[in-house]
Amino acid sequence: MSKNLKAEAFKFVKQRNLCSYMNDTKWNELRYAMLNKMPFPPPYIIKTLFESECKEEKKNGKKKKSPLQCM
Repeated sequence: MSKNLKAEAFKFVKQRNLCSYMNDTKWNELRYAMLNKMPFPPPYIIKTLFESECKEEKKNGKKKKSPLQCM
């Protein structure tokens, strides 16, 4: 990641008062469970830090009720 992009991301996070609720250990536990314990691939929608809508919303032209549904 370039220094400018990293600085822009930190600025964006600070302006929006965003924070992480999961540490690396919890993310690794989640990834392990999804890859090794689920009988099917989990459905998901990708939303990057700078997007106001999910890629799936843009493709389908639909709005979701909550931004949490984009995670």
